[in-house]
This record gives sequence, structure tokens and C-alpha cells, in this order.
Amino acid sequence: MTTPTPNRALGQGVASLIPAPAEPLSAAARARAALAAVQTASIPIVVLDGVAALLEELEHSTEDEEIRDAARDATAYLRRAAS
Repeated sequence: MTTPTPNRALGQGVASLIPAPAEPLSAAARARAALAAVQTASIPIVVLDGVAALLEELEHSTEDEEIRDAARDATAYLRRAAS
């Protein structure tokens, strides 16, 4: 399998977040799939910081424990990647 180009990886990440009709994956599973897709992309630090801030906001605003855990995991990964 080839490494996706940054634009393709980002597109796959976005597509992973959007549920398809009758999608069996939970929101947390979609978030993890999106994170896996964008891990191969070269992304400017400022973008990583912005996404991490949005995920932190999601973590604090949701009542769904699974989504909160996925947001926390993704935020931690992005903060490590940006440092």
C-alpha cells in the first residue's frame, strides 16, 4: 500500500468523520479512523494546534463518554505531534 498524499490523507480523514447512511461505526470509531488517516499527512503545526483546540472543546461539551474518550485520545496525540 502506498502512503497517501497529504491532500488525499486529509480527504480520507474528513470522509471518516462523516457518517454514511446506515453507518455501523460509532462517532468515536469514526474519530479514530479520521485520526489514523491524517497521521500520514504533513500538516502545519498551527493546523494541528487548531484541531486540538476544537477536539478539547468537543471533549468538554459532550456528555457521551465514548466521544469524550476519543476526543481526549486524539487531542493528546495531536499535542504530542505538535511539540
